[in-house]
Amino acid sequence: MAPRKRVTNDSRQTRPVRSAHAKPPAQGRGYAAAPAKQKSGLRPAIILLIILVILIIVAIGVVRGCVMGSSRPLLPAGEEVTVVIEEGASANSIGELLEEYGLVSRSSEFTNEVKKEGAAENLKPGTYVFVGGTSTADLVAQISEGPQQETVTIPEGKTASATAELVEEATGGRITASDFMKCANNASDYQADYDFLKDAYDNSLEGFLFPKTYEIAKDDTADTLVRKMLDQYKAEIASIDYSYAESKNLTHYDVLILASIVERESAADVRPEVSSVFYNRLSGGMQLQSDATTAYLVNGDPTPEDLENTAENPYNTQYNYGLPPGPICSPSIESIEAAAHPADTDFLYFFFEPDDKGDMLYYFSHDYDQHMAAINGQGTPYKVGESSTKKEGAESSSAAAEGTPVEEQPEQEAVVEEPVAEEPVVEEGEGEYTEEYYDEEAE
Repeated sequence: MAPRKRVTNDSRQTRPVRSAHAKPPAQGRGYAAAPAKQKSGLRPAIILLIILVILIIVAIGVVRGCVMGSSRPLLPAGEEVTVVIEEGASANSIGELLEEYGLVSRSSEFTNEVKKEGAAENLKPGTYVFVGGTSTADLVAQISEGPQQETVTIPEGKTASATAELVEEATGGRITASDFMKCANNASDYQADYDFLKDAYDNSLEGFLFPKTYEIAKDDTADTLVRKMLDQYKAEIASIDYSYAESKNLTHYDVLILASIVERESAADVRPEVSSVFYNRLSGGMQLQSDATTAYLVNGDPTPEDLENTAENPYNTQYNYGLPPGPICSPSIESIEAAAHPADTDFLYFFFEPDDKGDMLYYFSHDYDQHMAAINGQGTPYKVGESSTKKEGAESSSAAAEGTPVEEQPEQEAVVEEPVAEEPVVEEGEGEYTEEYYDEEAE
């Protein structure tokens, strides 16, 4: 007999078993949502909330920037900064400049203060030294008062007396030319601090007052300004190599003296060649025969009578041998370099004249006949870098000079450059000397 099936009394309905691969029933038919579905539904809401927060923060920043303006780090209290306010600068542009230097956090702070004080028409251009931590009101007051510093520019080739006049003019007479010259004529007062002054001729600072633009503080005196110039000279010559000059028995002071002559006799691009002429004449036992030294002596373009009347003065290098006893002006660093390192030539003469454009043409010569030919219009203007070195096989300048003793040379040889009275006045620094120029430098 076949076995009977077992019958149970379980009244619960049975549901079909779903495997992991079975398709889930569609939603909306009485099935509860699975936990995974609940989690994924929250994620977009959270992302949306984050985006909204970011947008709000950005919007606040934009609005704040538009309303309040940008802000920069401020200059630390007590720290100084130099600010140049140009001519015609408006309050807005000055405010932006002050913000750039960290003197105000926003330019509007300055412009608002200017409006409050009614100072827009009082703002003055110039060079200012401001201190970090200064209030906006004080900044407006300082700029309304004007710059606390004057400046003075000393051109290359100026004498000490001409420098003194420039200082008096720059300071509105606060530092007089007389006070400045009292310092300039007392080199011994500065020798303890500047050992290069030990050989200064006639106790004078002539040549040492380095040409440059200097700031003059309200509390500067003639003494402090002179010290600034001596400090600058010391800094400028620190890198000069004097070894070549020393091999020719020239001291550092001799180099300065020669540089001052080169400054007054040379265009900028022929300084080493002009320097070589003087080196060659010195080594050959010849006079320098530079009109510039006598011009310094007589304070003007020397006449034949001036040359004769000052024949015994050591600054008259037409008659006297060697360098003059002191500098004749304050030379540029380029002239000092040329005096320490002349070009390698056998030139013994030079002559210069302006062309039809006003440019200075230089003619360098190896002998007197060539020199006279240049003066008579038969020479070829020198081109920088062309034939500047000694010709191959040429005898040394010293030997050439020794073969023609000075006393046996024609009297006209006492002219290194031909005085040309009828030539137009040449601008300062070109190498010519005019009465007009020296009137400006009259002591």
